[in-house]
Amino acid sequence: MLFAVKALAVIFFLYIFTDETTSCKCKKEGELCNHYAQNCCLDLYCMNGWTGSDGKRVPSRCVIHPMKKLIQEWSDYIQS
Repeated sequence: MLFAVKALAVIFFLYIFTDETTSCKCKKEGELCNHYAQNCCLDLYCMNGWTGSDGKRVPSRCVIHPMKKLIQEWSDYIQS
């Protein structure tokens, strides 16, 4: 059972952090995206848009995946 959980975790992280740039028509960082379709490249995350307090709509955009950013920050911290 534990092996299955570990295998699923590895597959999940490989899916998130795999760079798919060859045959994709995915959105790059900073481009508008569809939050429901998740059409950003695999190393990115579609951050859902929101309406600001001034009533203006902020659209959904592709950003670096929060976990990838956290791992990179920790990696940089450990190396320094």
